Amino acid sequence: MKRKKKKKDKNEYRKNKKNNYKRIVLKKLLKCTFKISCISFIFITILGCMYGYSEVSKLKYEIGELESKLHKKTIERDNIQVEVDLLTRSKDIEKKANEELGMDYPKENQIKYIEVSK
Repeated sequence: MKRKKKKKDKNEYRKNKKNNYKRIVLKKLLKCTFKISCISFIFITILGCMYGYSEVSKLKYEIGELESKLHKKTIERDNIQVEVDLLTRSKDIEKKANEELGMDYPKENQIKYIEVSK
């Protein structure tokens, strides 16, 4: 068994005791700063994630608004297409020409034939 050497001088003993105390305080300080840095890193990471989720939710909200606008515009386009189809049907054109403009097919006595020589 090894025996510890006895301290010969009181000053040397006090100096060693001070150094041990400084080492202990330094270790405690390092542990404390490590814990604080870990906690702050976790806190910053959580805040970063929350910010990311908030941005994603904002973008989803904008996408929803744009999709609803697109749906409204699609319905409006379809309604206009139906109106165009109604207005360009030949029977409807004939009916409007007859009713509003008083146009009708020519009668036999109104038709004139022109001969063209070749």
